[in-house]
Amino acid sequence: MTPNEIHSQSDFLFWAIIAVACRTYPSNSTLFTTLSSSIIDLALLSSNSSSRPIFGLQGLLLFLNWPPLRDSSKLETTYPLTGILMHRAKQLGLHKPLASHEFRSSRERSLRLSESQLAARFDLWAKCVIIYKW
Repeated sequence: MTPNEIHSQSDFLFWAIIAVACRTYPSNSTLFTTLSSSIIDLALLSSNSSSRPIFGLQGLLLFLNWPPLRDSSKLETTYPLTGILMHRAKQLGLHKPLASHEFRSSRERSLRLSESQLAARFDLWAKCVIIYKW
């Protein structure tokens, strides 16, 4: 996907990618720190969003895998965000990908997942568990 496509699908995922990319360049460390507080706000807002929840999970995975440096003057957000990650993943039925239709609304239940979609859900669930346990 192009950056514009990602941004149109999920603001949070777009900015999580930008923040993680900024972290790798020492000259941009202040940019990463500046973006982190806004991205935490976006993460909390995306947890309540019903549009494209998979992108929200991917953004959380990125941000939690490369969290901002801890600032003792600010509230620690890693643990609440990992909780949101796991609860959101379970709400989507990622923990039971073969029965994920049970976690959808009644009008979406008729959709069946392809093998590649099942594999993607298995993969995403595994990543969620790894980040949560880490």
